Amino acid sequence: MSKVKNRFLPSQFITVHDELLSSLYELTPKTMQYRIINGEKYIVNSVKLKHCEIGLRVKIDDKTLPSTIADGDYITKYYTDPLNYTMSETEYSFYGSILDEYYQYVCFNSMEKYLTNVLLEKFLSSNQVLDMTFLEIEHKYRAKASYRSVSLSKNVAQRYAKTLDSLCKKELFLITDDKFRDCRYGVRNKAMYQKFLTIRNPYKYGINNINFSYSLGGFGLIIKLSRRYSTLMSAGYYRVSFNEIRWHLVAFYLSKQIFIKKGLINKNPNDTRNWSFIVDIDELMKLTENLRKPTNLNKPEANYLRTKRRLVEVVEKYLKYNINIEDYYIDYKYEETERFELKHQFDYDIKTGLDNYRFGTNDLDQDVDVEIKVVLKYQDIF
Repeated sequence: MSKVKNRFLPSQFITVHDELLSSLYELTPKTMQYRIINGEKYIVNSVKLKHCEIGLRVKIDDKTLPSTIADGDYITKYYTDPLNYTMSETEYSFYGSILDEYYQYVCFNSMEKYLTNVLLEKFLSSNQVLDMTFLEIEHKYRAKASYRSVSLSKNVAQRYAKTLDSLCKKELFLITDDKFRDCRYGVRNKAMYQKFLTIRNPYKYGINNINFSYSLGGFGLIIKLSRRYSTLMSAGYYRVSFNEIRWHLVAFYLSKQIFIKKGLINKNPNDTRNWSFIVDIDELMKLTENLRKPTNLNKPEANYLRTKRRLVEVVEKYLKYNINIEDYYIDYKYEETERFELKHQFDYDIKTGLDNYRFGTNDLDQDVDVEIKVVLKYQDIF
Protein backbone atom coordinates (compact mmCIF):
# COMPACT_ATOMS: atom_id res chain seq x y z
CA MET A 1 0.00 0.00 0.00
CA SER A 2 1.50 3.31 -1.09
CA LYS A 3 1.89 6.29 1.17
CA VAL A 4 -0.56 9.15 0.98
CA LYS A 5 1.37 12.32 0.27
CA ASN A 6 0.46 15.30 2.44
CA ARG A 7 -0.84 18.15 0.28
CA PHE A 8 -1.09 20.89 2.92
CA LEU A 9 1.28 23.43 4.41
CA PRO A 10 2.60 22.89 7.97
CA SER A 11 1.02 26.18 9.11
CA GLN A 12 -2.49 25.00 8.18
CA PHE A 13 -4.84 22.98 10.38
CA ILE A 14 -6.11 19.83 8.71
CA THR A 15 -9.77 19.15 9.47
CA VAL A 16 -11.24 15.69 8.98
CA HIS A 17 -14.67 15.69 7.32
CA ASP A 18 -15.12 11.94 7.21
CA GLU A 19 -18.62 10.89 8.30
CA LEU A 20 -17.06 8.05 10.29
CA LEU A 21 -15.52 10.56 12.68
CA SER A 22 -18.56 12.86 12.71
CA SER A 23 -20.82 9.93 13.56
CA LEU A 24 -18.71 9.10 16.58
CA TYR A 25 -18.84 12.71 17.75
CA GLU A 26 -22.64 12.73 17.48
CA LEU A 27 -23.18 9.74 19.77
CA THR A 28 -25.13 10.59 22.94
CA PRO A 29 -26.18 8.68 26.08
CA LYS A 30 -29.70 8.54 24.63
CA THR A 31 -28.58 5.94 22.06
CA MET A 32 -26.79 3.57 24.45
CA GLN A 33 -27.95 -0.02 23.95
CA TYR A 34 -27.63 -3.27 25.83
CA ARG A 35 -26.31 -6.01 23.55
CA ILE A 36 -25.12 -9.57 23.87
CA ILE A 37 -22.13 -10.22 21.61
CA ASN A 38 -20.65 -13.72 21.48
CA GLY A 39 -22.24 -14.47 24.84
CA GLU A 40 -20.72 -11.35 26.47
CA LYS A 41 -22.76 -8.42 27.84
CA TYR A 42 -21.98 -5.00 26.35
CA ILE A 43 -23.17 -1.42 26.34
CA VAL A 44 -23.02 -0.33 22.69
CA ASN A 45 -23.43 3.12 21.17
CA SER A 46 -23.41 3.08 17.39
CA VAL A 47 -24.87 4.48 14.19
CA LYS A 48 -25.65 2.65 10.96
CA LEU A 49 -24.46 4.48 7.86
CA LYS A 50 -24.63 3.49 4.22
CA HIS A 51 -22.70 0.21 3.89
CA CYS A 52 -21.28 0.28 7.44
CA GLU A 53 -21.92 0.48 11.16
CA ILE A 54 -19.56 2.38 13.45
CA GLY A 55 -19.63 2.93 17.18
CA LEU A 56 -18.13 2.39 20.60
CA ARG A 57 -18.71 -0.44 23.03
CA VAL A 58 -17.76 -1.44 26.56
CA LYS A 59 -18.11 -4.77 28.31
CA ILE A 60 -20.36 -4.73 31.36
CA ASP A 61 -19.13 -6.09 34.64
CA ASP A 62 -20.67 -9.35 35.78
CA LYS A 63 -23.90 -7.99 37.24
CA THR A 64 -27.34 -9.50 37.60
CA LEU A 65 -29.51 -7.80 35.00
CA PRO A 66 -33.21 -7.17 35.60
CA SER A 67 -35.52 -9.48 33.69
CA THR A 68 -37.10 -6.51 31.90
CA ILE A 69 -34.10 -5.82 29.68
CA ALA A 70 -33.60 -7.57 26.35
CA ASP A 71 -30.83 -7.69 23.77
CA GLY A 72 -30.94 -4.47 21.72
CA ASP A 73 -32.88 -2.40 24.26
CA TYR A 74 -31.95 1.24 24.78
CA ILE A 75 -30.88 1.92 28.36
CA THR A 76 -32.64 5.30 28.46
CA LYS A 77 -35.89 3.55 27.52
CA TYR A 78 -36.04 2.39 31.11
CA TYR A 79 -34.26 5.19 32.90
CA THR A 80 -35.62 8.45 31.42
CA ASP A 81 -39.22 7.30 30.94
CA PRO A 82 -39.83 5.05 33.95
CA LEU A 83 -43.58 5.77 34.01
CA ASN A 84 -44.01 3.80 30.80
CA TYR A 85 -42.60 0.64 32.34
CA THR A 86 -43.17 -1.42 35.44
CA MET A 87 -39.92 -1.01 37.35
CA SER A 88 -38.93 -1.62 40.91
CA GLU A 89 -36.81 0.91 42.76
CA THR A 90 -33.86 -1.47 42.46
CA GLU A 91 -34.25 -1.71 38.68
CA TYR A 92 -34.57 2.05 38.30
CA SER A 93 -31.39 2.52 40.34
CA PHE A 94 -29.61 -0.10 38.25
CA TYR A 95 -30.29 1.59 34.91
CA GLY A 96 -29.24 4.91 36.36
CA SER A 97 -25.95 3.42 37.54
CA ILE A 98 -25.37 1.88 34.08
CA LEU A 99 -25.67 5.31 32.45
CA ASP A 100 -23.53 7.06 35.04
CA GLU A 101 -20.80 4.42 34.94
CA TYR A 102 -20.54 3.62 31.24
CA TYR A 103 -21.58 6.65 29.19
CA GLN A 104 -18.01 8.01 29.29
CA TYR A 105 -16.80 4.91 27.41
CA VAL A 106 -19.32 5.22 24.56
CA CYS A 107 -19.58 9.01 24.08
CA PHE A 108 -17.15 11.87 23.40
CA ASN A 109 -17.10 15.06 25.45
CA SER A 110 -15.88 18.37 24.02
CA MET A 111 -12.32 17.98 25.32
CA GLU A 112 -12.06 14.49 23.81
CA LYS A 113 -13.30 15.75 20.44
CA TYR A 114 -10.80 18.61 20.55
CA LEU A 115 -7.83 16.40 21.42
CA THR A 116 -8.88 13.80 18.82
CA ASN A 117 -8.86 16.54 16.16
CA VAL A 118 -5.38 17.57 17.30
CA LEU A 119 -4.05 14.00 17.16
CA LEU A 120 -5.60 13.43 13.72
CA GLU A 121 -4.12 16.70 12.44
CA LYS A 122 -0.63 15.61 13.50
CA PHE A 123 -1.25 12.14 12.06
CA LEU A 124 -2.38 13.47 8.67
CA SER A 125 0.41 16.03 8.39
CA SER A 126 3.21 13.52 8.86
CA ASN A 127 4.22 10.11 7.53
CA GLN A 128 6.80 9.72 10.26
CA VAL A 129 6.58 8.10 13.70
CA LEU A 130 3.88 9.91 15.63
CA ASP A 131 5.37 11.57 18.68
CA MET A 132 3.58 14.28 20.60
CA THR A 133 4.20 16.30 23.75
CA PHE A 134 1.90 18.31 25.98
CA LEU A 135 4.13 21.30 25.26
CA GLU A 136 3.56 20.92 21.51
CA ILE A 137 -0.19 20.94 22.03
CA GLU A 138 0.09 24.13 24.08
CA HIS A 139 2.31 25.86 21.53
CA LYS A 140 1.05 24.73 18.13
CA TYR A 141 -2.57 23.93 18.79
CA ARG A 142 -3.40 26.52 21.40
CA ALA A 143 -0.95 29.22 20.27
CA LYS A 144 -0.11 30.15 23.82
CA ALA A 145 3.26 31.79 23.13
CA SER A 146 6.61 31.16 21.51
CA TYR A 147 7.73 27.59 22.05
CA ARG A 148 10.46 28.43 24.52
CA SER A 149 8.24 30.61 26.69
CA VAL A 150 5.33 28.15 26.94
CA SER A 151 4.87 26.77 30.42
CA LEU A 152 2.67 23.92 31.55
CA SER A 153 0.73 24.10 34.77
CA LYS A 154 0.02 20.96 36.72
CA ASN A 155 -3.72 21.34 36.12
CA VAL A 156 -3.31 21.60 32.33
CA ALA A 157 -1.01 18.57 32.23
CA GLN A 158 -3.45 16.56 34.32
CA ARG A 159 -6.30 17.52 31.99
CA TYR A 160 -4.37 16.33 28.94
CA ALA A 161 -3.40 13.10 30.70
CA LYS A 162 -6.97 12.43 31.84
CA THR A 163 -8.39 13.02 28.35
CA LEU A 164 -5.80 10.80 26.66
CA ASP A 165 -6.49 8.07 29.21
CA SER A 166 -10.21 8.34 28.49
CA LEU A 167 -9.63 8.04 24.73
CA CYS A 168 -7.47 4.96 25.30
CA LYS A 169 -10.29 3.31 27.25
CA LYS A 170 -12.73 3.61 24.37
CA GLU A 171 -13.18 0.55 22.14
CA LEU A 172 -14.15 1.34 18.58
CA PHE A 173 -15.78 -1.04 16.13
CA LEU A 174 -16.41 -0.68 12.41
CA ILE A 175 -18.33 -3.23 10.36
CA THR A 176 -18.39 -2.72 6.59
CA ASP A 177 -20.10 -4.51 3.68
CA ASP A 178 -18.93 -5.30 0.14
CA LYS A 179 -19.85 -1.84 -1.20
CA PHE A 180 -18.12 0.30 1.41
CA ARG A 181 -16.01 2.97 -0.34
CA ASP A 182 -13.48 2.32 -3.07
CA CYS A 183 -12.13 -1.21 -3.22
CA ARG A 184 -8.53 0.04 -3.33
CA TYR A 185 -8.78 1.11 0.31
CA GLY A 186 -9.03 -2.52 1.36
CA VAL A 187 -11.76 -1.81 3.90
CA ARG A 188 -14.69 -3.74 2.47
CA ASN A 189 -16.22 -6.68 4.35
CA LYS A 190 -14.30 -5.81 7.49
CA ALA A 191 -15.14 -6.27 11.15
CA MET A 192 -12.71 -3.97 12.95
CA TYR A 193 -12.45 -3.90 16.74
CA GLN A 194 -9.72 -1.78 18.29
CA LYS A 195 -8.79 0.68 20.97
CA PHE A 196 -9.70 4.12 19.69
CA LEU A 197 -6.27 5.39 20.75
CA THR A 198 -3.09 3.57 21.74
CA ILE A 199 -0.36 5.38 23.70
CA ARG A 200 3.18 4.03 23.73
CA ASN A 201 6.37 4.95 25.60
CA PRO A 202 5.14 7.91 27.65
CA TYR A 203 7.85 9.63 29.66
CA LYS A 204 8.25 12.90 31.50
CA TYR A 205 10.14 15.55 29.54
CA GLY A 206 10.59 18.73 31.55
CA ILE A 207 8.23 20.25 34.10
CA ASN A 208 4.73 18.73 33.74
CA ASN A 209 5.51 17.85 30.10
CA ILE A 210 4.89 14.33 28.82
CA ASN A 211 6.32 12.94 25.58
CA PHE A 212 4.44 10.01 24.03
CA SER A 213 3.98 8.04 20.82
CA TYR A 214 0.47 7.23 19.65
CA SER A 215 -1.48 5.23 17.11
CA LEU A 216 -5.05 5.47 15.79
CA GLY A 217 -4.84 1.98 14.37
CA GLY A 218 -6.81 0.84 11.35
CA PHE A 219 -9.37 3.57 11.90
CA GLY A 220 -6.73 6.25 11.41
CA LEU A 221 -5.52 4.52 8.25
CA ILE A 222 -9.05 4.55 6.78
CA ILE A 223 -9.31 8.28 7.55
CA LYS A 224 -5.99 8.96 5.80
CA LEU A 225 -6.70 6.83 2.73
CA SER A 226 -10.20 8.22 2.27
CA ARG A 227 -8.73 11.74 1.98
CA ARG A 228 -11.87 13.41 3.31
CA TYR A 229 -10.06 16.28 4.97
CA SER A 230 -9.07 19.83 4.10
CA THR A 231 -7.77 23.20 5.36
CA LEU A 232 -10.85 25.27 4.54
CA MET A 233 -10.96 27.14 7.86
CA SER A 234 -8.28 29.43 9.22
CA ALA A 235 -5.91 27.68 11.61
CA GLY A 236 -6.47 30.48 14.12
CA TYR A 237 -10.08 29.36 14.65
CA TYR A 238 -8.83 26.05 16.03
CA ARG A 239 -6.45 27.55 18.58
CA VAL A 240 -8.59 28.14 21.62
CA SER A 241 -8.51 28.11 25.39
CA PHE A 242 -10.10 25.28 27.33
CA ASN A 243 -13.15 27.45 27.97
CA GLU A 244 -13.55 27.97 24.21
CA ILE A 245 -13.14 24.38 23.01
CA ARG A 246 -16.69 24.39 21.65
CA TRP A 247 -15.64 27.17 19.23
CA HIS A 248 -12.97 24.86 17.88
CA LEU A 249 -15.81 22.46 17.10
CA VAL A 250 -17.72 25.25 15.33
CA ALA A 251 -14.78 25.61 12.92
CA PHE A 252 -14.80 21.82 12.54
CA TYR A 253 -18.51 21.85 11.63
CA LEU A 254 -18.33 24.75 9.15
CA SER A 255 -15.29 23.31 7.43
CA LYS A 256 -17.12 20.02 6.96
CA GLN A 257 -20.16 21.72 5.41
CA ILE A 258 -18.00 23.71 2.97
CA PHE A 259 -16.04 20.58 2.05
CA ILE A 260 -19.22 18.61 1.28
CA LYS A 261 -20.65 21.40 -0.86
CA LYS A 262 -17.44 21.81 -2.83
CA GLY A 263 -17.50 18.11 -3.60
CA LEU A 264 -21.08 18.38 -4.87
CA ILE A 265 -20.17 21.45 -6.96
CA ASN A 266 -17.33 19.59 -8.64
CA LYS A 267 -19.81 16.88 -9.63
CA ASN A 268 -22.58 19.24 -10.74
CA PRO A 269 -21.65 22.95 -10.80
CA ASN A 270 -24.89 23.90 -12.57
CA ASP A 271 -27.08 22.85 -9.67
CA THR A 272 -27.62 26.07 -7.72
CA ARG A 273 -28.50 24.10 -4.58
CA ASN A 274 -24.86 23.04 -4.32
CA TRP A 275 -23.67 26.62 -3.91
CA SER A 276 -25.24 27.23 -0.52
CA PHE A 277 -26.04 25.49 2.74
CA ILE A 278 -27.96 26.14 5.95
CA VAL A 279 -26.10 26.10 9.26
CA ASP A 280 -28.06 23.73 11.49
CA ILE A 281 -27.82 25.44 14.87
CA ASP A 282 -29.50 22.55 16.67
CA GLU A 283 -27.01 20.08 15.18
CA LEU A 284 -24.18 22.42 16.09
CA MET A 285 -25.47 22.69 19.66
CA LYS A 286 -25.35 18.90 20.00
CA LEU A 287 -21.82 18.73 18.57
CA THR A 288 -20.45 21.41 20.90
CA GLU A 289 -22.30 20.31 24.02
CA ASN A 290 -19.95 19.00 26.67
CA LEU A 291 -21.76 15.86 27.78
CA ARG A 292 -21.84 15.21 31.49
CA LYS A 293 -23.92 12.79 33.50
CA PRO A 294 -27.08 11.79 31.64
CA THR A 295 -29.23 13.25 34.43
CA ASN A 296 -28.02 16.69 33.31
CA LEU A 297 -28.97 16.34 29.66
CA ASN A 298 -32.02 18.56 30.10
CA LYS A 299 -30.20 21.77 30.90
CA PRO A 300 -32.00 24.87 32.18
CA GLU A 301 -33.53 26.92 29.38
CA ALA A 302 -31.65 30.10 30.30
CA ASN A 303 -28.29 28.34 29.99
CA TYR A 304 -29.33 26.79 26.67
CA LEU A 305 -30.37 30.14 25.19
CA ARG A 306 -27.22 31.85 26.44
CA THR A 307 -25.08 29.22 24.73
CA LYS A 308 -27.15 29.39 21.55
CA ARG A 309 -26.81 33.18 21.33
CA ARG A 310 -23.05 32.99 21.75
CA LEU A 311 -22.88 30.18 19.21
CA VAL A 312 -24.61 32.28 16.55
CA GLU A 313 -22.14 35.12 17.21
CA VAL A 314 -19.16 32.79 16.75
CA VAL A 315 -20.61 31.28 13.55
CA GLU A 316 -21.05 34.78 12.11
CA LYS A 317 -17.48 35.71 13.05
CA TYR A 318 -16.05 32.61 11.36
CA LEU A 319 -18.12 33.12 8.21
CA LYS A 320 -17.32 36.82 7.94
CA TYR A 321 -13.60 36.31 7.35
CA ASN A 322 -13.64 32.99 5.46
CA ILE A 323 -12.21 33.29 1.94
CA ASN A 324 -14.50 30.49 0.70
CA ILE A 325 -17.65 32.41 1.57
CA GLU A 326 -19.28 34.88 -0.81
CA ASP A 327 -21.99 35.94 1.60
CA TYR A 328 -24.24 34.75 4.41
CA TYR A 329 -27.73 35.66 5.56
CA ILE A 330 -29.10 35.49 9.08
CA ASP A 331 -32.86 35.16 9.19
CA TYR A 332 -34.78 35.32 12.47
CA LYS A 333 -38.06 33.46 12.50
CA TYR A 334 -40.62 34.13 15.19
CA GLU A 335 -44.00 32.96 16.37
CA GLU A 336 -46.33 35.71 17.57
CA THR A 337 -47.41 34.14 20.82
CA GLU A 338 -48.82 36.11 23.72
CA ARG A 339 -45.44 36.01 25.39
CA PHE A 340 -43.69 37.29 22.24
CA GLU A 341 -46.18 40.13 21.70
CA LEU A 342 -45.80 41.26 25.29
CA LYS A 343 -42.01 41.34 24.98
CA HIS A 344 -42.10 43.32 21.70
CA GLN A 345 -45.14 45.48 22.38
CA PHE A 346 -43.15 48.70 21.92
CA ASP A 347 -41.38 47.45 18.76
CA TYR A 348 -44.49 47.11 16.59
CA ASP A 349 -45.18 49.71 13.91
CA ILE A 350 -48.85 50.50 13.17
CA LYS A 351 -48.44 49.94 9.41
CA THR A 352 -45.54 47.52 9.02
CA GLY A 353 -45.67 45.55 12.24
CA LEU A 354 -42.19 44.18 12.92
CA ASP A 355 -40.95 44.47 9.32
CA ASN A 356 -38.56 47.29 10.27
CA TYR A 357 -37.42 45.77 13.54
CA ARG A 358 -33.84 44.46 13.41
CA PHE A 359 -33.60 41.17 15.24
CA GLY A 360 -30.32 40.16 16.85
CA THR A 361 -28.87 37.33 18.91
CA ASN A 362 -30.32 38.81 22.11
CA ASP A 363 -33.80 38.22 20.68
CA LEU A 364 -33.33 34.46 20.50
CA ASP A 365 -35.91 33.01 22.84
CA GLN A 366 -38.62 30.39 23.11
CA ASP A 367 -40.55 32.11 20.33
CA VAL A 368 -37.63 33.25 18.15
CA ASP A 369 -35.32 30.98 16.19
CA VAL A 370 -32.56 31.66 13.69
CA GLU A 371 -31.53 30.32 10.28
CA ILE A 372 -28.14 31.05 8.73
CA LYS A 373 -27.74 30.56 4.99
CA VAL A 374 -24.22 30.45 3.56
CA VAL A 375 -23.34 31.08 -0.10
CA LEU A 376 -19.99 29.85 -1.42
CA LYS A 377 -17.65 31.97 -3.51
CA TYR A 378 -17.62 31.00 -7.19
CA GLN A 379 -14.00 31.69 -8.11
CA ASP A 380 -12.67 29.55 -5.26
CA ILE A 381 -14.21 26.37 -6.61
CA PHE A 382 -12.25 25.91 -9.84
